[in-house]
Amino acid sequence: MIQSVSRSFLLLEALRRADKPQTLAHLSAEVGLGKTTVHGLLNTLVALGYVRRLAEGYWLGLRLDELAEPLAQEREQLRHHYRGLLEEAAALSDETVYLAAPCGSQQYLYLEAVEGRQPRRVQSPRGRRESLRHSAIGHVFLANDDDLLRQVRRDGPLNDAQEARLREVSFQGFALDLEAVEAGLCCLAIPLRQRGECVAALGMAGPSSRWTQAQLSRLAKQLLAR
Repeated sequence: MIQSVSRSFLLLEALRRADKPQTLAHLSAEVGLGKTTVHGLLNTLVALGYVRRLAEGYWLGLRLDELAEPLAQEREQLRHHYRGLLEEAAALSDETVYLAAPCGSQQYLYLEAVEGRQPRRVQSPRGRRESLRHSAIGHVFLANDDDLLRQVRRDGPLNDAQEARLREVSFQGFALDLEAVEAGLCCLAIPLRQRGECVAALGMAGPSSRWTQAQLSRLAKQLLAR
């Protein structure tokens, strides 16, 4: 990766997480870079319109809205297209289900959540990003996108267990996580396709006290048949 580009996006992401303009000192500490480096990057982003320099500090620039508009439309289309399936999965499982899409070569992004009747163990992750390498949703994306899998391997080899799980996902058509990421929590994920391409994934998580491997497999097959 080109270091200056990577660092610039670290700054933009730090500003996105904030709820008000940030000082140079705060941003420098937040991203772990020296003030001189951060100041130079911010000056460039200000000149391009992606960051604003205000009296209180630095804040996101309006040009980002223009840049992100097509992506916002795409996200909304995915939410609208798969909303019915998410609601059906929530009704079948009584658990909260999630819609996610790939976000770079390392992570995926939660786009939507539909609550089931069972109490949730975690807060809705909408807008949060997670690693592709460890979760059922991530394994669905890697097993269904050869280009994405090559990028991930270039960033760092997968271990034997991860490679074995990807082969299993490719064979059975869905992914399960049986307390691999969090004790007491089981997850499933299925690919969602448009024109043959995996564009998103549906995920569901529930406590191991309510879900066995056989039950998760049956639910995944039901949803794939929809």
